[in-house]
Amino acid sequence: MIYHMTRGLKYAAYALAVLFVLAAGLVLYLKSLDFNDYKPQIQEAVQQATGRALIIDGRMNLSIFSMHPTLVLDGVHLANMQGGSRPNMLDVERLELELSLWPLLSGEVYVEKLVLLRPDILLERLADGSANWIFDQIASGAALDSLVSESVTLDASAPLSLPLVHHVLISQAMVSYRDAMNGQTESLSIPELEVWQKGEGLDEPLHLLVSGEYRSFPLKIQGTLGSVRLLAANQPLDIALNIAMAGAELQMAGSVARPLDGSGMVLGVELSAPGLGGLAKLVGMPVALDLPLHVKTALKDNDDGFELHGMQASLGANDLAGDVLLGLSKARPVISATLQSGRFSLNELLPEGKADAVQGGSGKTGGQTEQPKRVLPAEPLDVQSLRLVDVDIAYKAKLFVVSGMQLTDMDVKLRLSGGVLSISPFKARLGGGTINSTISLRGDRLPATFDLAVTGRNIIAAQLVEQGSKKGEKPMMEGGSTNIDINLKGTGKSIAEIMGHSNGRIKLSLGKAKVKSDALNLVGGDVVMGLVDKLNPFAESKDYTAVQCGVVHFRVQDGLMVSEDGIAIETDRMNILSEGEINLQDETLDLSVGTEPREGIGVNVSNMVNVVRLGGTLAEPGIRMDVAKSGKAVARVAGAVMTGGLSLLGEGLFNRVTADSSPCKTALEMK
Repeated sequence: MIYHMTRGLKYAAYALAVLFVLAAGLVLYLKSLDFNDYKPQIQEAVQQATGRALIIDGRMNLSIFSMHPTLVLDGVHLANMQGGSRPNMLDVERLELELSLWPLLSGEVYVEKLVLLRPDILLERLADGSANWIFDQIASGAALDSLVSESVTLDASAPLSLPLVHHVLISQAMVSYRDAMNGQTESLSIPELEVWQKGEGLDEPLHLLVSGEYRSFPLKIQGTLGSVRLLAANQPLDIALNIAMAGAELQMAGSVARPLDGSGMVLGVELSAPGLGGLAKLVGMPVALDLPLHVKTALKDNDDGFELHGMQASLGANDLAGDVLLGLSKARPVISATLQSGRFSLNELLPEGKADAVQGGSGKTGGQTEQPKRVLPAEPLDVQSLRLVDVDIAYKAKLFVVSGMQLTDMDVKLRLSGGVLSISPFKARLGGGTINSTISLRGDRLPATFDLAVTGRNIIAAQLVEQGSKKGEKPMMEGGSTNIDINLKGTGKSIAEIMGHSNGRIKLSLGKAKVKSDALNLVGGDVVMGLVDKLNPFAESKDYTAVQCGVVHFRVQDGLMVSEDGIAIETDRMNILSEGEINLQDETLDLSVGTEPREGIGVNVSNMVNVVRLGGTLAEPGIRMDVAKSGKAVARVAGAVMTGGLSLLGEGLFNRVTADSSPCKTALEMK
């Protein structure tokens, strides 16, 4: 945002300098009222001053019916540099020079006001880096001293000199910018621009007032720009400006060493906005929340690009500080930054998830069959975007919130070079434990390759659940020290394809915890526990279930997540066991969920294992019953109820002997 505004201001300064240089050849040798005789002299003078041809289409007329005679020129054109995109750099429909009468009578020229109606100014940089606002004859600034004087003597033999212009008024201007080096184009509509000097002389500061439009947003600029002499000579220029646009206010104060080159900037910058809506539209970005913004920094430029030193920024309750460098000298822009935050929450900046966020096929349209909904995005990865810029960012945050998780003491290093993205390391504290991760995405070629490694240790699950719960809710669980080990590698042209061809392991282990009993019902516990309660009328009803351990362990083979006795939860009342597959290529589920009661009248109904199966897809999972096994299990339970459970006693004793006494250990050691 700051870069766009300063660049637009720079273009306006270029345009203003062009207009002042143009005025050098327009008020010369006023010996006769027929100024058309002096067209060749004026055109030659401008040619000498700028190296560009000047063409005046209409006649030059002088009105002397007031104390301020006015010289009027219709159709003024200044040629563009060689190789430019159009013949003229400047086209002015009408130009008026309001002169001071008494100096004129004594043979001196003093311009009270310069008025330009509908000027069309093109500022452009060619592919070789040359710019049309740099004039060969005055690029060094050395020729200015021979051109400038406080007044102009009307002597045909006198050398050309710049007149003193006290007031400039530009109406209905259009300033366009074109950069052949990067294909960038911009335009700035200026309904009114006014520049004036309060004192006499070329060394007096210029006062600026601009009312315009940039990217369809009203723009207002006011402040001071130094002097005409310094601007025209491309010498260090003091700047103090206030810019209002898109609901934001930008204050800039400092100096520019070479204003016509737009280089040597040392500016204090402060940006304030009550909301992000207008600024986001200005730079073409969507906004989730309209939060107040404040940025204070020092803006400098160097041979490589731009620097933001000592930046202090806030966006709502979020803060960001540090230094940022934007390099523009290489084939790709380079962004380097060292940043830190006390608090930063992505939850406050990103839109809340919507129920229809997972989009599937569009249904049966045009004879096409309805496509199933998917969770993993199947759109091709835009790897070309990864090759547009190189990034090297080091970021630390005391508190970073994302997806309801609160990461503390976060330390991240992100690098993007030549289309290869790497995040290494990613370190943080989470839920009282630690998490370390490395991520790599090679987008320099297709199919892209993805590599993820995550290690989490001693993360208290209850703290994570609490972070995602609403205030006032009864906690879903207590305790639960968790370890996480994830290693995945994949290739593909989309996220869905990468995961569908991934290989590795996903392993999560949970230590002792207390979980709300109705939470366990979500995995099928309600089916068996309801039967156990009926079998044992003395069973105590509990709000919480004590979990001894829990494991979720998948082996991933070419996108197929396989669990062979790799999912287990041991509680004080039952064991929950599961195995099966998740196919990441078509996102289908086929997981069996079984339970083994561990309390009651001592009867083990483990023959009900695999009665409940989790099927469907990741987007639309569902629990279904295995009819054959369910019928057999129900018959046995019915018989047990009628006989007081004695008919299953022998079988239960056998099952206890042969059952896995440590399902969590078995799940962890799954090959």
